[in-house]
Amino acid sequence: MCVKLRMSIDLMCKIILLTRSMVGYSYCMEFFVAYYGANPYERSIFLDRYFGTYWWVGYSMFTCNLIFPQLAFPDSRHEQSNGTQKVAARIYYFLGWLHRVSNCGSA
Repeated sequence: MCVKLRMSIDLMCKIILLTRSMVGYSYCMEFFVAYYGANPYERSIFLDRYFGTYWWVGYSMFTCNLIFPQLAFPDSRHEQSNGTQKVAARIYYFLGWLHRVSNCGSA
């Protein structure tokens, strides 16, 4: 693989890791506010996302946004990075947009 292409793919992977980490932090803050907040409606919407009718969307967005990006990217300092692993991680990255679908019913 070309050196410039490898460097650009590695940079893109680092950007994906950064953005997915920010999304993970926002999920943690959402849980904190829903659990410790005094608003019962916000708590019920949060619980409905993970235990309601569309529970599979809630767990899919959590998995695709947090778990897979952290597991799928190997250390970029090694010469032999698995390209298939990076392609699969990008597919899960785009599947992570399921949170747009899950937020439609809560408006």
